[in-house]
Amino acid sequence: SGLFVFPSIAALEAKQPNRFTRTVPLAGRAPETAQQVLELGAYGQAEWQATEQVTVTGGLRWDATQFLTAAEGNRAVDQAFGVRTSEAPSDWLQFQPRAQVVWRPPSRRDVVRLGAGLFAGQVPYYAQHNQLLYGGSTLADVDLRGTATPGPDYIGYRADPTTVPGIGGAPPPPYVNVVGAFHTPRTLKGNLAWERQVVRGLVTTLGVQHMRGSRLYHYVDRNLAALPAFRVSNEGGRAIWVPASSIPAATGVTDVRRAVANRAFSRVIALESPGESRETAVTANAAFRLGARVQGSAGYAWSKARDNSTYGCCLARTATTFTPVRDDPRDLSQAWGPSDLDTRHRVVGTIDVRGPFGLTFAARYAAASGRPFSLVVDGDVNGDEANGNDLAFLFDPNDPATDAGVAASMRRVLANEQNLARAYIRDHLGRMAGRNTITTPWTHRVDVRARRDVALPGGTRVGFTVDVFNAGHLLNRNWGAQYALPVGISSQNPVVNRIPLLRIVGFDPATNRFRYTVNEQAGVLSRTGEPYQVQVGVRIDH
Repeated sequence: SGLFVFPSIAALEAKQPNRFTRTVPLAGRAPETAQQVLELGAYGQAEWQATEQVTVTGGLRWDATQFLTAAEGNRAVDQAFGVRTSEAPSDWLQFQPRAQVVWRPPSRRDVVRLGAGLFAGQVPYYAQHNQLLYGGSTLADVDLRGTATPGPDYIGYRADPTTVPGIGGAPPPPYVNVVGAFHTPRTLKGNLAWERQVVRGLVTTLGVQHMRGSRLYHYVDRNLAALPAFRVSNEGGRAIWVPASSIPAATGVTDVRRAVANRAFSRVIALESPGESRETAVTANAAFRLGARVQGSAGYAWSKARDNSTYGCCLARTATTFTPVRDDPRDLSQAWGPSDLDTRHRVVGTIDVRGPFGLTFAARYAAASGRPFSLVVDGDVNGDEANGNDLAFLFDPNDPATDAGVAASMRRVLANEQNLARAYIRDHLGRMAGRNTITTPWTHRVDVRARRDVALPGGTRVGFTVDVFNAGHLLNRNWGAQYALPVGISSQNPVVNRIPLLRIVGFDPATNRFRYTVNEQAGVLSRTGEPYQVQVGVRIDH
């Protein structure tokens, strides 16, 4: 297998790639991995009835994780980077205390709960799978660029796989995964909830929750040069890790092999724990009953989730790709912003009405504010290998120093009322875009149901139901839809929160500045979602 990269549609049609990459086994066949992991846990809990109204519960959980399968050691990597490539991830000190106090006042109409606890997360086993595969002695990355890029011969490759470029010759510098300063992720949670029966048939609940995540796992490149090679003056001093002399003027494509500290290796990525997260949430809910025929509920949730990385799984390289930064991928302080999963507002309402003649009507309404996204560059500006993790500089079209073509495109972006990013761009011209600082609009959905039960002789009952899911879309094709972000690469990463605003098309060696074109449709998202569905059912009870 392999991947050809073409700089344009025209180059694709002409079969003129400017890059070919491939991972090849050094031993002649693809390596296989097998893991053994030891997971231990113990939990103890005690409950104390302090008074007739107050109950105190306390507990302590202990967990331990030990990856028993060690990667093959690589002495050259160990000596060059001060690591142990054969070290397996482990954490035996996962102590997690929890406590809760429940107060039931004498009125018996209220319940107040106050709780806090420390919770440990679990690292996906794939994290060590990366280490087992990429120890530097089993696989190598072939990366051919410029004039060294071969012309594709797809028919020939299928006829004879040994003709695929990358086999034979001296092996390239290895790409390596190691275990660095790793600890199991943990989250400190605290919550306060108040439940009250206001009147008969009406119960309200108000809750406040705060969470602080720490030691979240992330991959850090230990072989990236300590200092940048130069800075781009017209992009707020953006740091670039490859020498300006190594960037082709015609394409502006950077080469991570020129950004390394040790030329004997490619990227040396360490599994470490620099990630942090914060979330505060407030929820309010009311459940009501009106007589024997009407009942329902209404709820609202506000939350604010921020982090410096939402990476969860699986390939080590994607930790860099999925985390937009200003310039240094090792400095996660540059990535602080709304979480990829942040949803600021949610509203839910339900109602169930029992009518005459055995008829029952039910409806559910759900609404949520949109997901956040970032404006990035299509290409690898800083030279860290990742495409699409460099936050875009928002060039001011009224700045005389802005390229004329870029300025014209930016004016069209700002004039497009359908562009969801227009207001943010207008308010931040001349600055670097922030991570996840733009959100898609609200989405709304209504599901309805009608049911009728009919009693037959002999005790048989027949129930007829009609369900309409996303009923708004049935009435209007624009209702019940949502603005779609790009589809992700897997179920672990289903949505891409990065929209390219700029595309690298060249480099000016006289000024050490990149040449860009503007994606004038950045922020213009299509509306999609589940179409309406009608379901008819019959149930017979005898």
